[in-house]
Amino acid sequence: MKGLSSAKYLPTSGIWPVTFTLLDNDLSKLLEQIQKSRTIVQNFLLAQGFDASEISNAPPQLTDLADNESDDEKRRSRPIGIVRTSRSSSARKRCRR
Repeated sequence: MKGLSSAKYLPTSGIWPVTFTLLDNDLSKLLEQIQKSRTIVQNFLLAQGFDASEISNAPPQLTDLADNESDDEKRRSRPIGIVRTSRSSSARKRCRR
């Protein structure tokens, strides 16, 4: 029995997490920033040729930094967007831009 195949195969799908970090003292302002930022990211991905059905959002990871640091009442958010596509070869080209 021979070893592994030496043929190269291209992936049939791709999953890319998209994360960014936001800070604010006011939770309602932070939630507004999350929504605005998600809209910017989604518009960028749509402009790159991704379909809206390939883009989704997970709940943001919220951290109250006042518990971890000084008396500042900053709150940090890490919104997570996910791109899932079955057009991985064309998606790879779009992500390199």
